[in-house]
Parts: sequence; C-alpha cells; structure tokens
Amino acid sequence: MAKRKTSNQPRQFRNIFDSISLTLNHIKPLTSNQELAFEGFDQGKCMLLLGSAGTGKSYQATYDILRKIEQGKLRKLVIVRTPIESSKSIGALPGDLEMKSAAFAEPYIGIVNELFGRDDAWGILTKHGIIEFMLTSHIRGITLDHCGIVFDEIQNASFGELSTVITRAGKNALIHFCGDFHQSDLKQRDRALHLFTVILDRMPEFRTVVFTIHDCVRSGLARSFLINQHAIYGDEIIS
Repeated sequence: MAKRKTSNQPRQFRNIFDSISLTLNHIKPLTSNQELAFEGFDQGKCMLLLGSAGTGKSYQATYDILRKIEQGKLRKLVIVRTPIESSKSIGALPGDLEMKSAAFAEPYIGIVNELFGRDDAWGILTKHGIIEFMLTSHIRGITLDHCGIVFDEIQNASFGELSTVITRAGKNALIHFCGDFHQSDLKQRDRALHLFTVILDRMPEFRTVVFTIHDCVRSGLARSFLINQHAIYGDEIIS
C-alpha cells in the first residue's frame, strides 16, 4: 500500500493570534453611543471614552486594540492605570510590587479572557509580549512604538500622569482614554481631567464619546439603579 505523502510546508497562520492558538471573538456595538465609539475606532481615531459605569468603555477600548493587532496594524496592547484606588496609594495594598500591580490588572484579565473565550488567554498573551500592564509610576522615560495604549480610570490620574502617558506614544501608536467624572476617588483631580480633556478636544487625532446611564450594558439591574439614582439625585455626587 502506498504511503500517504505528508507536506513539509509550514502551517500558514492567519494572524498573530492564530499562531498562538487563540481566536478573538468579535463584538458589535449595542447602543447608539457605542456605535459612535466604533465609528471612531474604524476611522483609526484615538478615543476619549467618558461616562457612566457599566457602559463598556474599557471593554470596547481593549477590543479595538486587540482587533487592530489581529489585523497587523499594531503589535502590542499596553494597559495603563494610576496606582491610586479608593483614595489610597499602592503602598497601602499588601504584597510586593508585582502583587500590587496584579490587583489593578484583575479587571483586564477578565476582559481579555472573555474576548478570547479562554481562561488562559491573558497568560498566553502576556507570555508572548502581546499584552503588558503598567502603572503610571513605571511608564516614564519609555517610548511605545507600534502599540495600542488603553489608559483606564483616568478620573483618578493627575494632570502630570495624563500628560506623561500620552507623550509616551511613539511611532504608529494609538491611545484610548477611559474614565468617568462621577467616579473619581480623588475629587481634587476632577479639574486635572477637565483641563486635559479641553486639550484633547482641540486635537484632530481624538474623538470623544460621552456615555450615559442609558448606555449601561453590564446588567438590567445596574442600569435600573443608575437610572433611578439619577431620577432622585440628579448629578449630585454621593460619597
């Protein structure tokens, strides 16, 4: 019986994710403001995504960068956070620096694993250098070429942190800022975010989308709470 011929040709990979046995699940906008965000993504704009909790700002921004990596337009996703949470510095958290950073990275681990439909997707992508998580305290002095940057929870960042991160963008870099004026853990930083957004509004590279409580897609329960909170208290900040 004749032996079956085997091909010595290497496997042809469709994209970088295929080469490491991962498949990005593609998503579609669910609200009119999400559609505006996706229009900006498709036009290659840097985005300023502001507004209510549960509207998918971080999810959409992360997805857009991963999609552009899949398309070969970018090489890496860098997620940035300020080491400030609940009015406490990172030094107040237990453990060494790596453990402290991991606490801030936890939400994005969930997002990435969900987008790839695998519990180990984050681990695989960080191992291959396709995703990196950074705190603003470690980003000074570097240049991020061919990267997509997501700076999340910017309402807790100082003006210095905001300007430092955007000036790290190098050749063929894209950056999305995500935040919510009403969730600032440091009220004195509201002015810093306002001053920063005024600058971005003058830049043709950026597009701003402001999400409302009606864009909440986290759950019906979360949306109902936000709508009724607003009906009773308006824009009053309750701490």
